Amino acid sequence: MSRFIIHLIAFAVLAVCSLPLRAQNSKMDVQDVILLAEQYSPELARYKNEIASTKADIWAAIGLKGVDVTRSREGIPQGGSGFGEQKWSVSTTIPFPLTAFSARNEIKQRVESRKSIYESERLGLRSSVKKAYTELLYAQEMVHLRQQEVDLASTLVEVVSGRVEVGEAAELERMKVELRRVASQNALQEAQLAFDKRRYEMFRLMGIDPDQQQYTISFPDTMTFQLIPITQAEVLSGITNHPRLNAGIWTEKAAKTSVKTSRYRYLPELKVGYWPQDFGAGYDYYGTEIGFRFTLPFLGQSRTNRIQAKNAVIASQIDNRAITLDLKKRAEFAWHGYETARLAAERFIQKQSEMANRLLQLTREGYQLGELDLLTVLDTQRTYLAVQSGYYRALKDYYLSAINMEELVGRELIFQSKND
Repeated sequence: MSRFIIHLIAFAVLAVCSLPLRAQNSKMDVQDVILLAEQYSPELARYKNEIASTKADIWAAIGLKGVDVTRSREGIPQGGSGFGEQKWSVSTTIPFPLTAFSARNEIKQRVESRKSIYESERLGLRSSVKKAYTELLYAQEMVHLRQQEVDLASTLVEVVSGRVEVGEAAELERMKVELRRVASQNALQEAQLAFDKRRYEMFRLMGIDPDQQQYTISFPDTMTFQLIPITQAEVLSGITNHPRLNAGIWTEKAAKTSVKTSRYRYLPELKVGYWPQDFGAGYDYYGTEIGFRFTLPFLGQSRTNRIQAKNAVIASQIDNRAITLDLKKRAEFAWHGYETARLAAERFIQKQSEMANRLLQLTREGYQLGELDLLTVLDTQRTYLAVQSGYYRALKDYYLSAINMEELVGRELIFQSKND
């Protein structure tokens, strides 16, 4: 029995140690989430596979065809047996060196295009994770704000109840604040539900298995305002180095190289052969052959390939112009959104926060002294909560705009890693 218990404990320890890191950590910051998302992303895995597959085409681009091996007999008499001559022959076709060189360059350029696409998708994934994380933190702040709303409502219920007991307020006022507290409790539950939805969206991006999606996994970051040192000129200049545009540029280069390759294929291919003859006793001879294979420039598949290659160049140029315009539009939207959200957040920090807190305090004191009525108190609380909610919305928009700019400038602006 004791041996069984020892084996059971050993198995449990091994099982716990073999759990993925994401299931053991109860707290995760955004860099932990990004690391897991990049590690388990099926899209990034697919692009890595495409890069490897394209690299494999480099050797095929050399153009070496298979070797032909044949055995033949000649001089076989009618109705008899035997033969006059027999031979084994080995032959192959070698492409013109310039053709093979150009084809290899084309494949290498397509590999660089695939790498740029992978980098663009990786940046997009990081951006998606950070945006989802921002939405999660915003939902978390809304839970805290709704809890504060419940606390304010509960405090007001106590104040009103005290005034009702001493005859300074009517029972109707207590009913109003009780209903207000119930409404705030419902709002808190709705905020908690929104937070849970955002958390499971984060789990999906992280690739966490359903059985490891636990409530104990928490996210310790909070939304705070931090001024980002960046200019509009830096955002716009980042367009020229964006991986998405680089991928298009490499695709255009590969298409132009393909046009050259299609022309080089008109150059002759070299055909060589070798064979031993009559390899029986006393007949040790051999033969060789060399020849050239020419492609007709204006007929057949060669003409089609040349036209398709030229059209591919035009298509890539059109795509690159569209990509540039799209990136410029995104840069303009991201910058103006950032500026608007920054000004809103700064206004709250400089004026609205202090004024809202002071107004709430004075209104509560005035009601306790009987100088203000209940409607004024309720209206003040609504104003206070609206100001706080507006601040978090502005802060969320500020974060999202900064994340959009990250894709363009190529450096982290928000939720920076510990190494930065």
